[in-house]
Amino acid sequence: MDNIIEWTLSTSRARFFSLARYGMIEAFKLSDVKEGDCVLIPEFICRDIVASIRTIGARVLFYSTGKDLSPLDSSEKWPKAKVVLATNYFGFPQDLKPFKEYAIRTGAVIVEDNAHGFLSKDESGNWLGLRTDIGIFSYRKTLCLSDGASIVVNKTQLLPFLEKQVSSIGAGYSPRVRLKYLIKNIPILGLSLWLSITLLTRFIRKLKTGHSLPIPDPSHEVSIPYIKNPHKIFSKNMQKYAKNEKNEIKRRRDLYYKVTVMAQKLNIHSVFPQLPINTAPYGFPFRANEQSAKLLAKKIRWLGLDLFKWPDLPNEVAMKEEYNDIWIVNFL
Repeated sequence: MDNIIEWTLSTSRARFFSLARYGMIEAFKLSDVKEGDCVLIPEFICRDIVASIRTIGARVLFYSTGKDLSPLDSSEKWPKAKVVLATNYFGFPQDLKPFKEYAIRTGAVIVEDNAHGFLSKDESGNWLGLRTDIGIFSYRKTLCLSDGASIVVNKTQLLPFLEKQVSSIGAGYSPRVRLKYLIKNIPILGLSLWLSITLLTRFIRKLKTGHSLPIPDPSHEVSIPYIKNPHKIFSKNMQKYAKNEKNEIKRRRDLYYKVTVMAQKLNIHSVFPQLPINTAPYGFPFRANEQSAKLLAKKIRWLGLDLFKWPDLPNEVAMKEEYNDIWIVNFL
């Protein structure tokens, strides 16, 4: 398929939600995960996914990841689970070989977590999210949408068990994202205006809370903070991007190269040694201390970009130092 957005909107294999967390719940149900069953996920992951697992009463198990964000240990050492999650971090393809070996050994279903990887392919030209039995997408992480996510069922035998599409009646989980897009695209003054609004917002937040950035919410590990229904004009907004899909991919790759040059001048390097030819990066991920990150933040600000630490780790692994120094320059 040439246009992944058009295909996604038209296929009967997809079901759309406001947040990817609801897509995960559907994936676990299709995988016959019941109360007390185990779901195996990477330690380096946002705490939000834990809520999806606990919502259905399942148990969370973890596997470690290395410096390159691939599994640290052989899959033979992973604990047995009914589902294993393979995550395409920041839009870069995860090597599925150890996950497939694990699935053969244990019978587990592989769910491809492609929340960051919409518009990306692997080296063989396969769209990320379509490489295993079930794929999860979070379109709002790649496109300027107030919400939007889906599950895509790639295994035909599971299609009869896929629930009907919920109605599009949502008001948007994060309307600020759409506002950001509109302001930044005002001719001449857009980027400066958005920068001023951002700095003012952070100044006011720091006066009120003592923190310029939003404080992580522990409740997101046990509950999902919004309805499952996508925005009422979700499909319409997605269709607008379908006309410019190739331009969006090029924009992201161009930004990656520009930020790479800026970062290298500060002796900051990407988590990944190179940008694969088929990758549409979610952003520019790098390891650094807070001081170095702030220096890069000043440089990229004039591209209309910002950065933040990722992820908001689950409680069980939050204290592990090896997962607490990764930042991402966000390309939205």
